[in-house]
Amino acid sequence: MVLQLIAENLNSQTPSVAQLSHWVSLYNLTFPVLADPNWSVGNPVGNGYIPFYWVVDQNLIIRQKGNNLSSFHSIIQTLLGSKH
Repeated sequence: MVLQLIAENLNSQTPSVAQLSHWVSLYNLTFPVLADPNWSVGNPVGNGYIPFYWVVDQNLIIRQKGNNLSSFHSIIQTLLGSKH
């Protein structure tokens, strides 16, 4: 499952539900987009890079994290392959 956290809007404020809904509609997203006020979720497991990505497996274990999305292809393929 993909989940996107957005800590700030363009005005450096926590995004409203309406702003998040607009983001989802604008980009036709099919995954949850949530506000992360004060970076309370992202900061403890990130390292200050924006964007920052995590791959979390079915057991809620972080399998990989970083800011280079192309480096995630292998672990994603491995995890998806293990389900089929």
